[in-house]
Amino acid sequence: MPEFFNVRSPSQAFDDLRPHISAITECEITPTKSALGRVIADEIRSPEDLPSFPKSSMDGFSVRARDTFGASESLPALLEVVADIPTGSSSDVELSVAEAAVAYTGGMLAGNADAVVMIERTQPADETSIEVLRPVAPGENVVHAGEDVRAGDALFGPGHTVRPQDIGGLLALGITEIPVLRKTRVAIVSTGDELVPPEDKPPPGNIRDINTYTIAARVAQCGAEPVIIGLVPDEYEPQLQAARDGIRTADALIFSAGSSLSTRDMTADVFNQLGEPGVLLHGISIKPGKPTIVAVADGKPLFGLPGNPVSALVVFDLLVAPTIHL
Repeated sequence: MPEFFNVRSPSQAFDDLRPHISAITECEITPTKSALGRVIADEIRSPEDLPSFPKSSMDGFSVRARDTFGASESLPALLEVVADIPTGSSSDVELSVAEAAVAYTGGMLAGNADAVVMIERTQPADETSIEVLRPVAPGENVVHAGEDVRAGDALFGPGHTVRPQDIGGLLALGITEIPVLRKTRVAIVSTGDELVPPEDKPPPGNIRDINTYTIAARVAQCGAEPVIIGLVPDEYEPQLQAARDGIRTADALIFSAGSSLSTRDMTADVFNQLGEPGVLLHGISIKPGKPTIVAVADGKPLFGLPGNPVSALVVFDLLVAPTIHL
């Protein structure tokens, strides 16, 4: 039996592969609500202030701060309550001297109010008035318009991976669509005369195919799009056709099994027919996972993973995942 050749460490294998491939640069527009894990393709700027209006950060009373100066528990400031502004509503109320309006957390202030007195710092004077027990400074307990984000601020740049909190922030600004990089498409082929689909009961000598679906799940977990080509037997022509179908429809190709040096393992021969430069290495210096093939066909990476499910996932994490994340 021939010896493994060109055995390299996983890091050397990736270094050999890297000069031959490029990151995906194609852009597409996707709904913000479903953009979790997507990679932003272009700078996103805020179209408006957030918040868009001054709002209270406390339940209490919106006031003109100067009307509370000097207030204390022994000598409170007496203010007449002239309005109640519920959260979610607007108001054209303007305060005069010694007037206040009921304020709610997240709600608008009276038009010329510049502070909010916490309800805990007041007490009723009569049915329409309150006593303020301590002064407030201008801006106290107020979230100013644009305090979180200013219109025109840069929010995210190219290469940022969208997180759950990013989705919330974008939607708060009315940004319902964003530019993202197209997902890398990874074609998956499982080879072997012994394989049957998972839903079939395998006859003696056969096993259910699990690599297709564990690898596809890992591809999706990396933020890429798995393209399942299907099962092919240990025959050269069907494998070559499946490989051609894979690289025609995807950006990368994974063959599961067929990477050893058995006379029935022909992945290297298939890969060499797909484009230049062909096989870069056959064998990496890890166990499990030694019988691994790394190849390139006209800029598209090709991986021949071992048939053992554990070995396949080990090699996937060492070589395929970093390639997807370029």
